[in-house]
Amino acid sequence: MKRFITLLICCISTYSSLFAQNDYFQYENESRILRHPKLIKGHVKSIRAIAYDAIDKFGNIESGEITTSFLNWGLNMNYLRTYDKRGRLIEEKEYSNFQELILTDKYSYENNNISIINRYDKSGILWERIQYKYQDNSENYAVYCFDKSGDLKYTGRCIIDGNQIIENGMAEIGTNTLYTYKHRYNAFGELSNIELVQTKLTDDTPKGLNILCEYKWDKYGNIIEFIKYVGTMDKPNVYNVIQYKYDNYGNWTQAIVYNGVGKMPYMIIKRTIVYHQ
Repeated sequence: MKRFITLLICCISTYSSLFAQNDYFQYENESRILRHPKLIKGHVKSIRAIAYDAIDKFGNIESGEITTSFLNWGLNMNYLRTYDKRGRLIEEKEYSNFQELILTDKYSYENNNISIINRYDKSGILWERIQYKYQDNSENYAVYCFDKSGDLKYTGRCIIDGNQIIENGMAEIGTNTLYTYKHRYNAFGELSNIELVQTKLTDDTPKGLNILCEYKWDKYGNIIEFIKYVGTMDKPNVYNVIQYKYDNYGNWTQAIVYNGVGKMPYMIIKRTIVYHQ
């Protein structure tokens, strides 16, 4: 079964190793989410998303200024994504809260699988390239990320069983660290949690705190609860609840993000969706 993989980027203006680690975790996470068959309906041409601070005006929740916050599950929600008529993401532009262009990702495909992502800075200069290599007769793949000088930044690999990512990992060259992400699914085949384990490449000893992310979904294949634990399961570090509004195709056009059940919302995301004729 041939599929395409879509990439979401959560890092913005800094290229530090911390953001590189988080970026990789989120792109593997979100690539699984975007491959969910229910997620995008109809012949979508483009999606423009802008996130706002949520404010309470006399008991009514309204959108305020364009937010500088990010969703804790890794999405920069100020972007323009463009799709071809086959439903493949071909370009993504990210913007700041001042609506200034930050970066542009351009996607290339081979046999309907993503092969290369070229990432350009706001001046249009290529500063990163990500390449995918697939195993023969298998959906498993390896990832290689190079900087603008052509030097290898990190390598990764992904193990897939049917339509589910079972495990993926990233070896980051600069920090000598291996990041392993273990995916688990519920009885409906939906991603229920991802566990991140960090170890040193040299001797396999633990490095850093383990991270566990849990997910719940609605019938449209969108996240309605996200819970994140760092180091311990005693108390979640992040607990988000998300409510959506949908268009006639079943694609969401607004999402309100709350800091837990019964809590105040902190973000409103609005999406304008254009369809191919």
